[in-house]
Amino acid sequence: MPKVALNDALGALEQALDGADELSLQDRERLYDLKGEIELVLERTDEIQGDGGKKVQATTLSAVEELEGRHPALTAVLNRLANVLTSLGI
Repeated sequence: MPKVALNDALGALEQALDGADELSLQDRERLYDLKGEIELVLERTDEIQGDGGKKVQATTLSAVEELEGRHPALTAVLNRLANVLTSLGI
C-alpha cells in the first residue's frame, strides 16, 4: 500500500511542476531529476531501504528546505513525498 501512496505523491509532484510556471529552470530540472530517481528506486525494490532510498530521502528534504520560502505549494507536495518515503522505511 505505501507504494501506491508513493505513486500518488509522484503524480502530485508532476502536477505541481506542470503548474509551477514561476519555477526556475534549474529548480524544475532538479525536481524532475528527483522524480526520476524515486521512480528508479521503486523499480529496484532492493534499493528502497538501502543507499538509493537514503539518497532520495536526503535529496527530497534538501529540496523542501530550498523551496519552502519561494514555492509553498510545491513544498507541501515535497513534504508529502518525504512522509511517504519515511513510511516506506527510507
